[in-house]
Amino acid sequence: MARRRDEQANAAVVAGALALVRPGLTGFGGSHDRRWNLASFRAACHAMARAVPRTALGECEGPHQSAEYYRARVDHEGTPLWLLLNAVEPVLAFAQWGQRLDYRFVDAPLLAAAFHGPHELGACA
Repeated sequence: MARRRDEQANAAVVAGALALVRPGLTGFGGSHDRRWNLASFRAACHAMARAVPRTALGECEGPHQSAEYYRARVDHEGTPLWLLLNAVEPVLAFAQWGQRLDYRFVDAPLLAAAFHGPHELGACA
């Protein structure tokens, strides 16, 4: 009886968490936002890098089969970051990466303020 109650509580937590995620944000159930393409993403990244001192822009790439986001390598004040923009719901985020390319999300307010185009900023928890 207690086990069933625990399973129901866990199911409710998962359902609540999924309700917070908009359709398409995970790459399922949506289509790419037509306001963005690789050229407009690159242009926004270059403008951001020019506007923020001590920022260098590396490679920019678009969404592909295994990733539903645009991403660019950015070096800001000696810190290497990924700039990530979801291709379905344009949510912008910044992350540091490790040896295995696992993302650790960070706040980058200067870079975020200089990135122009239709998007919203993902909050770092």
